[in-house]
Amino acid sequence: HYACKPRKCDGGGIMMLRIQNIVKTFAQDSAPVINDLSMQLKQGDFCILIGSNGSGKSTLLKALSGEDALNSGSVLLNQIDIIQLPIHERAKYISSISQN
Repeated sequence: HYACKPRKCDGGGIMMLRIQNIVKTFAQDSAPVINDLSMQLKQGDFCILIGSNGSGKSTLLKALSGEDALNSGSVLLNQIDIIQLPIHERAKYISSISQN
């Protein structure tokens, strides 16, 4: 069973989400839509994704929720890599709502 317990991180606060070196391409020989992206969010952080059409915003959210598979990298939720969890398990901890 997957347990998600908050843990202290360097610099204070509780680590919630860490994205490490993620890469996403849609075709084998195409340039990555997301190329070696790393970031971390702590409890209470507020994050806004801003970018032009086709810059990878929706792709990132779909990768985090498990809707799209990544080519490489890790998505850590409270220091546990959730990349291999099925969508229904990830949805207990991370999801998104699209606005059209």
